[in-house]
Amino acid sequence: AVAISAFGVLNAQFLSGPRLTWAMAQDGRLFAPFARLHARFATPAPAILLLGALATALLLGVGLDRTDVLTTGVVVEDAAFFALTGLALPLLRRRLPVDQRGPRWIDVAAIAFAALELMAIAGSVLEKDARIVALTGIAWIGAAALTWVLFFRKRHTGDTAASRRA
Repeated sequence: AVAISAFGVLNAQFLSGPRLTWAMAQDGRLFAPFARLHARFATPAPAILLLGALATALLLGVGLDRTDVLTTGVVVEDAAFFALTGLALPLLRRRLPVDQRGPRWIDVAAIAFAALELMAIAGSVLEKDARIVALTGIAWIGAAALTWVLFFRKRHTGDTAASRRA
């Protein structure tokens, strides 16, 4: 059952990862070459190549016998974005009129969820065997944020490809 579930997750990631990369490039939030589609198959070939190259580099970088290290890194990065999602929910709900926000416990649950995710990250950093991997995952997030600030923040005006087509 675990193997079937893992293959299901991989399938979803193989399909969604390149399309997400392509959409970000379409919206001007990633480098323009990744916004191209393959002429014959209409697939985001440059994005597929980018993600495949990154995955191969990571795998070869840690070694084929240390894939557990990559799993730890993925957990840390997932936890960081889950925490941000939990913290964003109360902020986004404040934008709604009071009568549309729903019960207050939703905000409390979202903040508690975010706190648990941050504790998972802290646990990974404090664990001697996982520390370097956890810090590397955090560094990847920092590098991505810095890239966005340096190359894409000035371009962002709230205008997206979808709004330009409308």
